[in-house]
Amino acid sequence: MGIGIEVAAGSVSDALSAATCGAGRIEFCSRLSCGGVTPSMSDVRRVLRETGIPVVVLVRPRPGGFVYSPGEIATAVRSIRECASRGVSGIATGALDEFSGIDAKAVSALVGAAGSVPVVFHRAFDRVPDKPAALEILIGLGVSRVLTSGGPPAAADGAGTIASLVEQAGGRIEILPGGGIGSQNAAALAGLTGWIHGSFSDRRGVSGEPVFDPAEFGRVLCALGLSPQAPHSDL
Repeated sequence: MGIGIEVAAGSVSDALSAATCGAGRIEFCSRLSCGGVTPSMSDVRRVLRETGIPVVVLVRPRPGGFVYSPGEIATAVRSIRECASRGVSGIATGALDEFSGIDAKAVSALVGAAGSVPVVFHRAFDRVPDKPAALEILIGLGVSRVLTSGGPPAAADGAGTIASLVEQAGGRIEILPGGGIGSQNAAALAGLTGWIHGSFSDRRGVSGEPVFDPAEFGRVLCALGLSPQAPHSDL
């Protein structure tokens, strides 16, 4: 099983830096400090043009919870269609109902808007009380991947649940571990599925937003037995 790293990047500069440092895939968003929201389309176009690796775009109409109004779902649908038309490699999105279950009607609309582009159900999944049942719903709706910590804030603490979800999925849907992953636990979590997800940001910028840290990412690569790469000097 090969190992891949998906970097959650909240800015164009972070996306470019992560790509040159050896990320296998980017999840691109804005306002990472609040969990991320839909980025501007101009930034999406630049990241697609300049990174040269697969780019998943987060489509989330606002910060806060994941129970959305019909108008917010309509906004997300429009964003997904535009991203899909630009050639993104995936869409990360999701919606819950008032009981913290999967909002099947909303998710069906989001998946439909993506067309042939794979859809990732983001970490709203971690708020769902019955994760095995939710996983079956997502499989039935055509979701391709689930990003999850297994429930706790840190994936290391939810590793048992992640392993159970991988077994339940049986190859029908991908499970991507994410949440608090760093050099100290990357190898164990990558061993569950072959991929890990994180921002790898040990520092924050002047705006308070997490900033991708090439040094920490290099430590993660070393922990996984991969060779670190230096970022371009102009990033």
